[in-house]
Amino acid sequence: MKNYKLLLGSAFLSGMLLFSASMYLKNNIQNNFRTNNETKDIEKEKSAVGAARWLFNIKKNQLTGKIDDFDVLKAREEIAQMRQNKSVTAALGLEWNELGPDNVGGRTRAILIDKYNSNKIFAGSVSGGLWVSTDAGASWANVNGFDQQPILSVTCITQAANGDIYVGT
Repeated sequence: MKNYKLLLGSAFLSGMLLFSASMYLKNNIQNNFRTNNETKDIEKEKSAVGAARWLFNIKKNQLTGKIDDFDVLKAREEIAQMRQNKSVTAALGLEWNELGPDNVGGRTRAILIDKYNSNKIFAGSVSGGLWVSTDAGASWANVNGFDQQPILSVTCITQAANGDIYVGT
């Protein structure tokens, strides 16, 4: 038992030593190839300006370095052609339809399937209010009362034992 603990301890120590050495070498190699300006650029990338620069770099034409309206139009046309060519999704047995909402955005923060009616689903959006589906998600509608406040952020949805639905905002 004593030998087992010693063996386990030495294996752990060896692993930690190897990991530390590899991280040290990685950082030294990266720092040797960075200039002072590059180091400052890395710090800028952590700001809103850096985020905007990253987004621009993702969208720009790789040859010209600019975002051209013609390129955007061309990309949209290619997407439309891909949607018409359904052979790829048909081969997988998939049929995708955009159901919206297309006038409000945001991530789905909370979802609840009614425990008394599995076809009834509620979805709460970070910036789009509360949505309900009565056909197991095939179509969605804004819940009455929440449609007057479309920016209402829903953070959680729960159902009481008696079936009442509670929404946290």
